[in-house]
Amino acid sequence: MVFLASDSVTNVTSLNRTNQRRVLIFLGNGRGLVSYGKGKAQEYEQAFENAFKDARKNMLMLDIEEVFTSPRLLEGRHNDFKIKIFP
Repeated sequence: MVFLASDSVTNVTSLNRTNQRRVLIFLGNGRGLVSYGKGKAQEYEQAFENAFKDARKNMLMLDIEEVFTSPRLLEGRHNDFKIKIFP
């Protein structure tokens, strides 16, 4: 598991401020199973759990050949973070 980003989001209303934590994770087992997940909650633990649940929904199985690790260029972006997986 690779922990890519976490930040705090503040929503301001006329009555109060609400703080939430946002987390982005990337998962892979080195044998072709990859996934990412984004989670948002009041506390970091709950945000990690939500990101992990989202990652389980986004699972991809890549066919790994002897020469290439991925069949094509894969790109992803979240806020200021960019990730590229080259063939």
